[in-house]
Parts: sequence; structure tokens; C-alpha cells
Amino acid sequence: MTTAVYRFGEFVLDTNERQLRHGGELLKLNARYFDALVLLVREHGQLVSKDRFFETVWQGMVVGDEALTQCMKTLRRLLGDSAAQPRYIETVPKYGYRFVAEVVVAEGEGRGEVQNSKAGPHVAAAGLPRPFALVLGGSAGGASAGLIGGLIYGYAIALTLESAASGAAVVFSGIVALCAVVGGLGAFGVCLGVLLGEHGRRGWHLIACAASGGMVVGGVSNLVGLDAFALVLEVTPEQITGAGEGAMMGAAVGLTCAFGGAPAQITWRAALACAIAGLLIVGAGGVLMAGSLDALAA
Repeated sequence: MTTAVYRFGEFVLDTNERQLRHGGELLKLNARYFDALVLLVREHGQLVSKDRFFETVWQGMVVGDEALTQCMKTLRRLLGDSAAQPRYIETVPKYGYRFVAEVVVAEGEGRGEVQNSKAGPHVAAAGLPRPFALVLGGSAGGASAGLIGGLIYGYAIALTLESAASGAAVVFSGIVALCAVVGGLGAFGVCLGVLLGEHGRRGWHLIACAASGGMVVGGVSNLVGLDAFALVLEVTPEQITGAGEGAMMGAAVGLTCAFGGAPAQITWRAALACAIAGLLIVGAGGVLMAGSLDALAA
């Protein structure tokens, strides 16, 4: 086996030093289980049969399926993984196992270096440390989505105004800026929650922390928005988006991140989950950005 340093999630697998690290922490793993993890990671994305494990890890020793099952249980427990909702090790019943997380080869040679040279969802982009890349990238994405929504909402509201063109332009610009800021702040809170939730290495940690991040930003935005309306207009809308809506949208994003996968998969799944969450919010009588703007216009 060629030596290499593999990175997946928050873990670093150094085959030369025979070490598995999580952050600055060295995780203990016996020799055979370490070899089994190396085999899985090196063949990431491919099915590794039971016979392959027995030949490579146990090297012809007579052992039963129980030994391999116990090995996988130990590896999953160490990685914070779940057989029911695998982020790292997927069971292929009766045949073997597959490593499903994105893997980046930091050093050495191997098949994975060619097939997975690009960073996965757990790896920093553009040379930035991963926490900054996640929060800044997510916030920029949220602000961009808010900008697009602001252009649509602002144009629709401006068309209804009977004031001069200059007044319509001011309203249009204000709505666009407001939507971009709210979108960026909301995404910042959710991404920060996801980042904190990953340290727990459990799916429900991600969901809970992402929901908490959305709830905090939604609640603060609600309070600031109502105060701003009262100060400027001397009247406040009956209801605008707030903590409950933010928590549900954050939970939707956290749920998609908890399942892991390639960046493109996480993106479309998050979009679908947020769309469903939005429908549930409106169906339950909640208010999202469009409803808040409608209340402001009224």
C-alpha cells in the first residue's frame, strides 16, 4: 500500500504515521481496525467486499463475519457515524461496505488523488480555513439569494406606487438592500450553527445547532424590524418573519448537511428541503420574507 494522508470530514488519516486525528486529538485504534479504515478510505466510493477485508486486514486468518461487523461498529463509533444514516461507512447487505464521504489526498499517490482532487463539503476552499470558507461562502450565498428575491419583490412593489419615479426608485433600492442583508444574516446564523454542530459528530447535533442559529437570527431580525417600523412609520405590522420561521429553515439546512454527500448533492437537497419547510411554515400560518414585505407595503 502506498502511503498518503487522507482528509475526510474533520478527520485526518495518516497512513505513514499510522494515526487517525480529529482536530488536534489523536484517536486510538488497534492495528487491524486501522488497516480496515485505510482500505475503506483508499477505495472510497467503491464497494469493498467481505473477502477483500479478510484477505487484506486479517491476511488469511480464519475469522467470521462477526469480527468484521464488530470492526465496522468500532469505526462508526469512532467517527460518530450511524449505520442507519451513514455519513462515512455504508453497509451493502451480504456483500461488504463502502466509504461514502468525500476524501481528499493531501500527500502520496493513489487512485483517490486523481478522482477526488477537488475539495469536498468538509474541506476549505480557495485556501481559506474551512470555518471561514463555510461561514463566508454560506453568507454570500444567502445574500445572493436575498438579492434576487429583493429584485423581484422590489420591482413588484415599486410598480404599485403612484408616486414619482424617484420615489419608486428609492423604494426599489431599499427593498433590494433589505432582502440582501436579511438573507446574508440568516445564512450566517445557520452556517455558524452547522459549524458548531459538526463538532458533536452526530446528525442531530447539526440539525439542532442549525435550527438554533436560524432561530437566533430570525428572533433578532423580528425585534429589530418591529422597532424600525415603529420608529419610522409609527405603526408595526401584525406579523413578520421571526424565530420560529428561522428555526424551521435552519433545521431544513441542518438536515441536509447531516446526511453528507458531495457539494452539489447537498445544494439541491438543501434547496428542496427549504422549499418544503417554506410551504409548511406558510401552511401553519407563519410568515416568510415575502409576507413580511407585503405587511410592510400595506
